[in-house]
Amino acid sequence: MNAKNPVLWISLFVIALFAGLGVTRAQTGTKADVVATITNLENDGVKADLAGDTAFYQKALAEDWTRAIAMEPFTPKPNS
Repeated sequence: MNAKNPVLWISLFVIALFAGLGVTRAQTGTKADVVATITNLENDGVKADLAGDTAFYQKALAEDWTRAIAMEPFTPKPNS
C-alpha cells in the first residue's frame, strides 16, 4: 500500500505538469492573435479618422458607447 502512494502522487504531479504546459502553450498561441486584432483595429481607426469615415465607428463601437475626457462633456456615439 505504501508503494502505491508515491507512484500515485508522482503520476498526479506529471499529469498536472503536462496540463499546465498545455494551457500555457494555448494561451501563448492566442496572444499573438489578440495583439494582431487590436493592432488592426487601431490602424483601421486611424484610417477612418483621416478619411472622416463614421461607418467604421458605427461598426466597431457598442451601441451605448460614450467617451469621457477631462474638462469636456460626455460624448455619445455619433449617428450617421
